Amino acid sequence: MKSKPLTFLYGFTLLIFYSGFSVVFADDFQNGLDAYLEKDYETAYKLFAPLAEQGNAISQFHMGNMYFNGQGVPHDYKKAAKWYRLAAEQEDAISQFNIGEMYSKGQGVPHDYKKAVKWYRLAAEQGLAQGQFNLGEMYFKGTGVPQNHKEAVKWLLKSAEQKSLTIAFKSQRLIRTNYHQWHKKIAEQGDSYAQRFLGASYYLGLGITQDYAEAAKWYKKAAEQEDRVAQNILGAMYEKGKGVSKNFVEAYKWFSLSEETVDGHMYKKKIGKRMTSAQIAKAQQLALEWTEKSQKK
Repeated sequence: MKSKPLTFLYGFTLLIFYSGFSVVFADDFQNGLDAYLEKDYETAYKLFAPLAEQGNAISQFHMGNMYFNGQGVPHDYKKAAKWYRLAAEQEDAISQFNIGEMYSKGQGVPHDYKKAVKWYRLAAEQGLAQGQFNLGEMYFKGTGVPQNHKEAVKWLLKSAEQKSLTIAFKSQRLIRTNYHQWHKKIAEQGDSYAQRFLGASYYLGLGITQDYAEAAKWYKKAAEQEDRVAQNILGAMYEKGKGVSKNFVEAYKWFSLSEETVDGHMYKKKIGKRMTSAQIAKAQQLALEWTEKSQKK
């Protein structure tokens, strides 16, 4: 394992040992850790092994490391998986991630993406950046779980917020590369915010070819779900004839529905000055019918 996780685990373990275990037990662990860091793996193994057998999670984690890397013992993935699993079952986040990796790659355990996801999730829920990234990637690819871009973005964003610059860069690059694709997938699943975002992307030509008709389509989907911002924009598109046929009645209808917002009230008042009484009455009737229909859903 890398020195940074070891440094963290070292500090964490001292709190455990000096608060609940015997001085001899703590001394054995400290001597084992010192030997490990000095690359005297044979001594480290002799000191960690009895502690691991007694159920100490951090010693089990180190035993997993040594068998995985062939440090002081013959390289053995099966034994590495055994010790990582024992530590993982005691909620050691890095061990949870490691056993997840072994299931993902079929190292010392049967190749099983579902079990990999299980262990990645446990590590991710404890805040481990690499676990969050891998879980997000599994959701992105639909590996071991149904493909779900909303969950993918959720976990990748969590990992991007961590202190690990390498993980943050990988997460941000993956999100950036697939941003439009993911929002379209989420929008197709019915998420109103994603639908509005997609409408804006098409309207402004952000990362895709500008297309007012496609923008109007997605704004309307969001507007139908009572997204007030989308209703305002859709009303403006009907007023200007952008992506849809110019229609003051439809514009007034959508502005009426979003009237509780400052923009909706202002736009409704402004367009009303350009309409006949009959047109306003028709728009008000359409807005009422839409509201009644929406309330029945």
